[in-house]
Amino acid sequence: MAVSILAILLVGVHKLQSQMVSMSQTTQFTTIAPLLAQSLMADMERRNFKDIQKDSGDFGGAYPGYVWSLSMETLESEVLKKLAYPMKKIDVSVSFNKGERTYHLGACRVVPDKPAVETQNNRLGPI
Repeated sequence: MAVSILAILLVGVHKLQSQMVSMSQTTQFTTIAPLLAQSLMADMERRNFKDIQKDSGDFGGAYPGYVWSLSMETLESEVLKKLAYPMKKIDVSVSFNKGERTYHLGACRVVPDKPAVETQNNRLGPI
């Protein structure tokens, strides 16, 4: 009788431990993935990315198991043709553990012909 109670108790403790590990991984992913996606989006905005349509990679040794993919397409419409620069739809995905968990970030941006850093330097004039 005591052995069966102990066995039931150990099964319950094992299940609780398993759930805690899963919750910890989920919490870690929901904290890190949005920051990585926003960081990648900010990096893309600093670069001249008008020729990029698809790209992918990983975050190196700092974030093992995390990979990213980026896709970009030009939005076409009569209203958007009046803009000085094209409007781009940018989708960033951050995945963990071979797609076990995935976070998506999407944005629409007006993409100038030159990178933002170069444009800022031209506004400041020669130093």
